[in-house]
Amino acid sequence: MVRIFSLWFYMRQYRSAVLFAKLQQNKDHLVHRISEDDELNHGYSHNEEEFSVDIHEESESEFSPKNNIIDQYVKEIQKYPLLEKEEEREYLIRAKNDDVEARDHLIHANLRLVLRIARRYQRIEVAFLDLVAEGNFGLIHAIKKFDLSVDHRFSTYAAWWVQHYIESFLLNQSRLIRVPVHIQKKLSKMRKMEHKLVQTHQRQVSTLEVADAIGFKESDLDWFKILSEPILSFTPVYNDDNDHTMITVPATSQDEESTALEENIKFLVQLLDTLPELEREVVIRRIGLYDQPLFFHEIGDLLNIKKNRARNIYERAIVRLNKTVKQSRSASH
Repeated sequence: MVRIFSLWFYMRQYRSAVLFAKLQQNKDHLVHRISEDDELNHGYSHNEEEFSVDIHEESESEFSPKNNIIDQYVKEIQKYPLLEKEEEREYLIRAKNDDVEARDHLIHANLRLVLRIARRYQRIEVAFLDLVAEGNFGLIHAIKKFDLSVDHRFSTYAAWWVQHYIESFLLNQSRLIRVPVHIQKKLSKMRKMEHKLVQTHQRQVSTLEVADAIGFKESDLDWFKILSEPILSFTPVYNDDNDHTMITVPATSQDEESTALEENIKFLVQLLDTLPELEREVVIRRIGLYDQPLFFHEIGDLLNIKKNRARNIYERAIVRLNKTVKQSRSASH
């Protein structure tokens, strides 16, 4: 059975820059659901229940520090209090007016969010605190780019930038790790010759011209060029049946990525903000915006509701989001 890309799939995979241009072209795909199980229960009665789940709340042990430096960092960031929505808004306004103290308050209050996201990307060949540092840069960038005209929480918006900065860092690191030294040298020679020929002829040169000038076979040069392209390998996305999907595609240019990223982050955050609080919380937990995506029984345990209710709330939210996008498209036409 052919799968329909779901909101869950795209929002999980959205952390990789290559999808941004595709999302820009067809945002309808954001709100399609995987349609291989039972039909949606449109008649489900929704009773809002009070619940309190803070995305930043973490026990010290949950971060599993592996050395004294990380242990000390975890203890240090837990000294900073979390901000209520009104406080957060006030600090954002001040930070937008170049108030350094307000900006620092926002950074400190969200360091646990960065740590929690960075934990997902731990790899043997990359220092964990390097991931945290990159995530913190993303947090700072989010403060600069946050739109005060919207009424959503800063952490929802910041999470996208934190993930983006960490993944960009890992992509750069992976290129150094995966390509052997002798191939790196050949790639460098290829680029230098290509640049020299362009300067000489004042035009773009073909692969064959570069190959002839260096003494490589054209087929070898094509292979080296493929190796030199940044490649994005998506983290597998699992559903409740343990299915997974992995896609590997070339990255977009930095300018395209930045522009599309900014627009689509705003689009996704605005989509989430159209949902009632409980539905939004279930969707966020399901897609794994702040942490690993959860199964419905895990969401139920977390929010003190039954598994089937968590599923129904999620499915109803997808229907609601789909309707919102269709209305948005109709209005734009």
